[in-house]
Amino acid sequence: MRKLLVVAVVLLLSFSAIVGVLLIYQPGPEDVIGDEDPILVDLQMLSVHFIDLGQGDATLIMAPSGARILIDAGPLDSEDMLLSYLNSYNVTHLDALVVSHSDSDHCGSADDVLRALDVDLVVHSGFYKDTPAYADFLEAVEEEGCPVLTRDTLDEGQYLDLADDLTVQVLSAYREADDSNSASIVLKVTYGNDDLLFMGDAPSGVEDWTMRNYDIDADILKVAHHGSYSSTSQEFLDEATPRYAVIFCADGNDYGYPHDEVLERLGTAGAEVCRTDISGTIILQTNGTAIKKLG
Repeated sequence: MRKLLVVAVVLLLSFSAIVGVLLIYQPGPEDVIGDEDPILVDLQMLSVHFIDLGQGDATLIMAPSGARILIDAGPLDSEDMLLSYLNSYNVTHLDALVVSHSDSDHCGSADDVLRALDVDLVVHSGFYKDTPAYADFLEAVEEEGCPVLTRDTLDEGQYLDLADDLTVQVLSAYREADDSNSASIVLKVTYGNDDLLFMGDAPSGVEDWTMRNYDIDADILKVAHHGSYSSTSQEFLDEATPRYAVIFCADGNDYGYPHDEVLERLGTAGAEVCRTDISGTIILQTNGTAIKKLG
């Protein structure tokens, strides 16, 4: 009888220990569920996905309201990776596709996105570039038939009505720009108390103009031009004071991005630098007051 009692107690303690472990290690939004599975995100929070597609930009914004915004669409031949990523988060509809400018590392797969998904609005610089990638993008925009905003119809300082719970302001849409980078659409996105700044490939001249005319304070900075020394001046960073600075670049890219000067400036500014060439896809999630890095 005593042996049976001892066995029962041991079993009870073992069961309690197992339950305790399960409770402690309940999977949360940050858990990865396999190499091919997406990182789980809390749909009641804003999640910003800086998608690693090699040498190019692509950022997915998923708002708690259900709004989905894609800023840039990666380089040429990245469409399979990009569409697979969007599909893994059940993104079949975009409230807006923003193509910051006409370089192929930002618009390279935009035509495939437009043909695969329903898109309510396209925003792009409108600076013409005679490349197959840009021509394919313009053709797909026409086929989609949705409203289109370019630098010719955008006003700097204008707010875009893209989501009930986000404020999206155009800080630069330089109509007189004579190169594609200077024509970059610069956006400031606000969710609660958190601000996100998307600089496209804007050079330092555009950054200087922007910071003289607008409040560029930001919690998250999408660093301009893949970390090129031609952007992200110390003066700009002194105004922006980012907590997180995200750089899109491919491992071993031919341009030497990000440049050491920019990394030094970001370090001086106290920003946590997140690089797709090192970390792959990066996800930042916030409830409007606290930002957490998921990947």
